[in-house]
Amino acid sequence: MGRWSLQFLLLLSLSPAQDPLESAADKLQAKDYRGALDAFAKAVDADPQSPRAWDGRARAKHGLGDAAGARADFKKAVDLDPKNAEILLHRAIFNLETKDVSAAFADLSRSYAINPSAAAAYQFGLAWKAKGFPKEAVQNLDKAIELDPSHAAAFRERGFLKRDLGDLKGSLADYDKSIQLDPASEVSFAHRARIKTLLRDFDGAASDVAKALELKPGYAAAYELRGQARYELGHYAEAVEDCRRALEIDAKLTPAWYYLGISRKRQGDFRGALTSLDRLLELEPQYAVTWNLRASVREGLSDVPGALEDYTRAIQIGPNSGRFVDRARLRWHTGDLAGALSDADQAVTLNNTNPAWYNLRGLIHSSCGDFEHAEKDFSRAYQIGVSKDLYLKNRGLVRLRRRDFVDGLDDLEKASKLSREPANAIEERSLALEYFGDRLGAWDDAWSAIHYGERRGLAIVAPAVLRRLETDR
Repeated sequence: MGRWSLQFLLLLSLSPAQDPLESAADKLQAKDYRGALDAFAKAVDADPQSPRAWDGRARAKHGLGDAAGARADFKKAVDLDPKNAEILLHRAIFNLETKDVSAAFADLSRSYAINPSAAAAYQFGLAWKAKGFPKEAVQNLDKAIELDPSHAAAFRERGFLKRDLGDLKGSLADYDKSIQLDPASEVSFAHRARIKTLLRDFDGAASDVAKALELKPGYAAAYELRGQARYELGHYAEAVEDCRRALEIDAKLTPAWYYLGISRKRQGDFRGALTSLDRLLELEPQYAVTWNLRASVREGLSDVPGALEDYTRAIQIGPNSGRFVDRARLRWHTGDLAGALSDADQAVTLNNTNPAWYNLRGLIHSSCGDFEHAEKDFSRAYQIGVSKDLYLKNRGLVRLRRRDFVDGLDDLEKASKLSREPANAIEERSLALEYFGDRLGAWDDAWSAIHYGERRGLAIVAPAVLRRLETDR
């Protein structure tokens, strides 16, 4: 063997081997979580004081679905190095993905204070999004983009949020930039297809769906997202078609089942909607919105017991004022006045700024014969609401039933002037005047209502007109 060969072998023997942590990290990057776990476990055994080893093992465990193990390892890593911004950021991501948003905020605050990075600002944006604060989320994504103008994911997430905020053109611009920076992202193409659909660029949307499927064959979400957009445009038949195509690819794509169900409901296909929502609840029974939607479908099928059961399940999972109102309305219509009133009380307790809730409770009080409380609810609705003609009309009718003719007629007079459909309010006033004894006023109002409402008003005011004709005879 020559001298140079010996020197080469000597150099090889002296070259440092790859850092075991780097090798483990490569496996983690390749999503070989089992291999990464084995490698990081060996690193932990070799050096139990290495925060990087504990951090890596935590991320590998998270990738394998061992949340409890990951949480324990992250704690050890942070305890060993509490000022390591990267480890804090990794734990924040884990907390976000396991729905512990408060813990994520705490870790992000610590990480960002140590190192104000684009990655931390981006995760802050996702955390605010998870909490339901889109404006704050956008502000943090703005910061991430300012720190790293090549952050494709930040543009993509900001595009998603701008759509929710109603800025469709801004959303499209962000998706354009995201695709420019990362042209291999099927997610960006699929979401841009949704925006283009909302902007009625149907050819562009079709092209983006095709590109998303080219990048990832079998990517059912491309069809589902376009189906969502078509639903929002009121194109229910096309939404059904897209959702069905998505489900042909992935029968467990739950958003597609949801939009298939709600689109079928909008078409009046309650049986089809029920089938879709039954399947969705088999896959994901934990969401109140689905139970509430199926309740409304069952109501459309006149299945009152089933609808009440589903409304109740929705309230048990997520008790909000709208769900109590839905059940109150159904109970009221089916004669369960005590149950309806209890639900309406709950709705007002949970949200005392919605005039419609007071109006509904006023109607229920009126059905119970409690005109005093009905008047109070209609007055409150009138104070805080926009549809003042409706609330004035309802209060006026209740006041008449309490024999407060002067104030009742005054409310109906005001309602007739405010009403977008004056015929309705004038019809009510006509009947009130007839009851009050002002037959000439009733006569005038009756024919005014017919004038405003064309011929349809005649049927409603007929009692007043007929009584007036009988008087003339």
